[in-house]
Formats: sequence, structure tokens, C-alpha cells
Amino acid sequence: MSELLRPPSPWPAPQARRREFPADFRFGVATSAYQIEGAAHVGGRTDSIWDTFARRPGTIADASTGEVAVDHYHRFGEDVALMRELGVGGYRFSTSWARVRPDGGAPDPEGLDFYSRLVDAQLEAGITPWVTLYHWDLPQALEDAGGWRSRDIVPRFVEYALTMHEALGDRVRHWLTLNEPWCTAFLGYAGGQHAPGVQDDVGALRALHHLLLAHGEAVRALRAADPSVAGPDAAPLTLGIAPNFSLYAPLDPASAADVDTARRLRDAQWGCFVEPLLRGAYPESFLADVADLWPEDLVRDGDLDVIATPIDVLGVNYYNSWVIAAPDGSGAVAPSGASDDAGTSPWLTARESRWVPTQAPRTAMDWENHPGAFRDLLLELQALAGPRGTHLIVTENGCAYDDDVLVDGVVQDPERITYLREHLSGLHEAIERGADVRAYLLWTFLDNFEWAYGYTKAFGLVHVDRETLARTPKASAALVRHARADAGARVVARVRRVSRAAPARPSPALATTPAATVTLLAARPRQPRPASHSAPEAAGPGGSPSRRSPGCSPGRARRTRVRTATPRSRGRGCLRSSAARPGSAASAVRLQPDEHEPDGDHVARAAALGRAHGPLQREDVARHLLAREDRREPGASADRDLDLDRAEAALDARGPPVDLVRHLLRHGEEVPRAGWRGLPDRGVEAVGHAIRVGRGCDTLGECRWATGGGPTLEPSVR
Repeated sequence: MSELLRPPSPWPAPQARRREFPADFRFGVATSAYQIEGAAHVGGRTDSIWDTFARRPGTIADASTGEVAVDHYHRFGEDVALMRELGVGGYRFSTSWARVRPDGGAPDPEGLDFYSRLVDAQLEAGITPWVTLYHWDLPQALEDAGGWRSRDIVPRFVEYALTMHEALGDRVRHWLTLNEPWCTAFLGYAGGQHAPGVQDDVGALRALHHLLLAHGEAVRALRAADPSVAGPDAAPLTLGIAPNFSLYAPLDPASAADVDTARRLRDAQWGCFVEPLLRGAYPESFLADVADLWPEDLVRDGDLDVIATPIDVLGVNYYNSWVIAAPDGSGAVAPSGASDDAGTSPWLTARESRWVPTQAPRTAMDWENHPGAFRDLLLELQALAGPRGTHLIVTENGCAYDDDVLVDGVVQDPERITYLREHLSGLHEAIERGADVRAYLLWTFLDNFEWAYGYTKAFGLVHVDRETLARTPKASAALVRHARADAGARVVARVRRVSRAAPARPSPALATTPAATVTLLAARPRQPRPASHSAPEAAGPGGSPSRRSPGCSPGRARRTRVRTATPRSRGRGCLRSSAARPGSAASAVRLQPDEHEPDGDHVARAAALGRAHGPLQREDVARHLLAREDRREPGASADRDLDLDRAEAALDARGPPVDLVRHLLRHGEEVPRAGWRGLPDRGVEAVGHAIRVGRGCDTLGECRWATGGGPTLEPSVR
């Protein structure tokens, strides 16, 4: 579908304003054992289903495994120290069943000791531990005995849960039984995209029920055992589960077929899990959808009461939402969202549903970003969980982008910053409207083994070099620290460098590059681009559409400079003006390739400061400052931090942009002469030019702050 014809997001974007979370709200990060630990054969650990699955040819995109992963098993002390430096308040990790009860047998002391030391390190660092008991790595020996398709797995899971609680329950007060049981049941046993790689629709339904039953039995057992393990003075025990969620909107709300297809996907992904947990019954509509597959002997007397055992917390794993249409007879297979495998769809009740692209941006996973849907989902879940006395926590939220390149020791990931700030705004709006959400655990701390995608997708706040395993915080890592105070998330002009202290037990592979620290403000919602202003799509490499304007050199599109142009002297620019400035001749701010430019993306975004559709955009200025910070000579300004504070204050007060330009000039590279022309720091020149042209002034001295007028600038290069 042409992008011009794509529908807009059906979920209104969060409003743009400053936000503050409740004082007791908690921010943290999340990981899972197989994705980060490595040490696959250390101690008594035996194979999990993912060890077996990853060794099977064709199952992993880059033919990799989690044998080493990012070696968290040996580097957990360094990783916890880095969490503390980044201001992480809580750490959700999973324990490996195959490590602590190899083959599902007797407990292994070495495996238990690893998790005990990990918990102690967190507590010493002031980080609250959250334990997930099952994040998909079932011991292979138990799968060979039937796995989740067998009811016999239920007592084995309870046995494993009690083992972990006995070892850690005196220090860990937050427990989740299962992570994303939909993935285990339907990706693992219906579509086969995940371990154990089975395609058995009836078996998938059996797995669904046995996962829920194991959860309920484990909650009862842990609740009963806790007083003797934790002691009378322990903090309250919180028990829960972490399903994955999306919202599904019909393409045509007036179409009964579209509405029913969207409903089928909701029921199949999370309705069939959450409603038994909170209402004690499977959705009648779901049971009707699977009537030909549902085993008659599956649900026994008392099962649903066990599944509906009260829980304290409902975890929410959220990444994306979708616009859905009914099958059109093409026979197209609904995507799994979990691999590039186009084989059997895991959506066994809606395998030919149509997933309609919208105007929403997409991540490297090809998942659409709808922060408004995140807000609406939390409100819907509050209506389900609230009456049961169950509160919500966001147990996973994050994104993958192609941001694995270090430049001067820093990984710039502006797309992740945008994704997170918008979703934090959606979360905050849900809280304002009554959702009882008490924590946000971001996925994920480290770039790691992303299941069937191997190491080709990077979700982490911290970059991990695949050769040395050195850790380097990305620019987005600063969000964790500052969201706790400013919560909301648009970057402003305050940018400084924070040196990392050496870990207690240094490793030569641990990077020591300083991390970028930023202050956060409220997000500006992304405005849909008018059709008449959309940049033409040109064929990129391999014939794929490119956002690059035809006049931009593909090899130099990221290195640009700004100039003004009249209609008679339009150059081959990569940024276009679509409206004339009131009281002046039509003009344009254009970007042209220039090998001297430090980063064309920063300049392009800075040029957007002149647009007429809102106040000065803090994020664009901050990105420019961030790009320039490392290039300044030490001692260039003794009161640089004070000047940064003044610039930030001017932005907050919506002060005149001329002050900001002067600040940038003062902290730029050496200026050989007055005026704009001839400046070696063309990034500063670009910002100044953009502001002057966009605000209707020809010289620096004539610049005045204005809320209206000026051209609408449409960047055609990302």
C-alpha cells in the first residue's frame, strides 16, 4: 500500500506537556536468562529447549546461539555496577530452570549460588530485584517428556518455583511466574517460530491451559511457603504474571468482518490468558473459534479456580498495536512478529487476517509504534484487573533499531529516545486517567540474543560489542536516570558528560566510555505529514523505497549544510520549504552535501526549529549540543555548565532563539571573524540560519521570537 494511502493511527497520540510521575513510581530494566547469561555448560547446567532449537539449521537468522550470549554469568558484577551508574532502580531478570534444576531433576548448588550472588549484588547497589521464573528456557529433558503439552509439567514447575523461592525468598519480594505465555504456547507449539519449534495446533491449546494451571498452582504454593522463608519482618510478597499485549483496531469499524477479525486476534493473544486469570473463564468467543480443536479432556474440575487464584500484580509487556482487516481471499499468512519465517502462522484463529500498514513509524522489527494504544491498553487492563485488587506494572516496553555503530565512543539512538519518550507520555496519561500502574521496567538493559533473530536486532540501552563484549551505554540510557525525576521524555539543552567509575572487578572487555546524561521534558506528539507535502519516494538500494530526495547524493546525504534560496535559485537541497513567510518573499532552507559537516541529521533537525507549527523544539537543539560536546577543547569556558543552565532556562521560558544561537556560538569552535559566513563550525551556522530564516529575519540582530508565520519545513532525509 502506498504510504500516501495508509490510514493514520486510530489511537490519538499522547498530549505534549510536562509530566511528573508519582514519587513512589519505580523505573528499571528487564532481561532474560538465555538471552544474556551464556555459560551454557558451566556447573551442572544442561540443555534447554532453546539450546537445542538454536543448533537446528535454519532456525536462527544469523545461525547464532546463546552459548555465550553477552556473558552476564561471568560479568554480572560489572553489569550491576553499570546499572547503578545509570540510575536503574529495579532489575527484572529470569532464572534458568536448566541451570538450577538440570534436566528438571535435583537442585544444583552452583546454579542457585549464581542467582544468590546476583541478588546480593543488586541489593548492595540499591536495586530492587524482580524474579521471573520462566522466560521460555524449559529443560530439554522435560520437553522430551511432553513439555507444556503434558499436564505432568505442572507439578514440576511448582517444584522449581519453590526451589527458587527457598533460595531467594528472604531477599526477593517480587515474583512473576511466566513471561509471555502466548509465545510459549503459540510460537513454540503452533507456528514453530520459537523453541521447541513444533507445529501442533491441539498441542498449542494444551500448552495454553497447562501454562495457566502451572501459574495458579505456583502462586498458591509460593504464598503458602513465604512466611517460613521470609520471616515476620519481610516486606509484602507480590506475585504475578507477565503476558504480552497489543491492541487490534478494525480497519473499517462498520465492517462486521473486520471487527470480528480484530476480536479474534485479541482473544488469541491475550484474552485467552487474562480472562481466565482475572475472571475464571476462557472467553466464550475464543472457545467458539477453537471449537474444532479444543480437547474435551483438557479442563478438569477445579482447574479454573486454580488459574484464577488472586495475584497482586499483572505485568504488561507491550511493544506494538495493529490495524486489522478481514481475510480477502489472497491466502496471505498473518505474520508471526517473531521471525522472518513466512511459514505457519501462530494465529490459529485468524491465520489469513490482514495486518494493514498505517502512517505510524516502524522499528527495525517492522513493528508499528502507537503510544496512544499503550495508554488505551493500560486503561482497558485496569478495568479488568482493578476490581480484583490487582495493580499493573509495565514489565517490558522497548524497541529495536539499527543503532549498533559507535562514533567517538558513543552510540546515538535518537529513534529509541523518541519511542521511549512517547510511550512514557502514554503511560503517564493512563495513570492520570486512573490506571494503577506502579513501575516501568524497560526492555532491555543490554543488546543480546533476540531469539529467532539472533544478534541481528538490538533492543538494549547498552551496546555490546560482539567481538569483545565491551559494554557502552547508548544516549538513551540516560532516560532511566532522569525519567525518575522528570518523567516524560523530551530531551532539552542540558547535556553533560559523566565519567564511569571503574568496576570493583574490572574486565578488559568492559568499555569505559563516558555515558551521555540528559534532562527530560514532555514529548511533542508526531504530526502526520500532509499528503501534498510528502517527499517523493525514490528507489533505494535493491529497489526499496527511500526517503531521500532525488537531488541528494546517497553517499553523502548525512553530511549537509544550510543555505537560503529564492524560487529562482533553488538548489538540489534535501530539505524543502512548503510555505512562504508572511511579509516576505517565498524562501526555503535547503540542505546540501558538505564533507565538513559533523552530522547532517543534527543539522536537518536543527533546521526544523524554524517551522511554524509550534514552539522551539528542545530535542533538536539538544541533539546538536550532544553531537558537539565531545569536540570542544577542555577549558574553553570555565562556566560552561552555568551557561548550559541559562540556555535551558531560556528554552523553558520560550525565550528568543537569538539567545540560544549566541550560546551555541560561544561554545562552538573558534570563530575567526564575526558574522555567519566563514564559520568552521557549520553545525552552529546551520542552527542560526534555520532560526533566522524560519522566524522571518535576515540578520542575527533582527531575529525576534514569533509563534506564527514562517515556512513549514519538511525534512526528506532521516
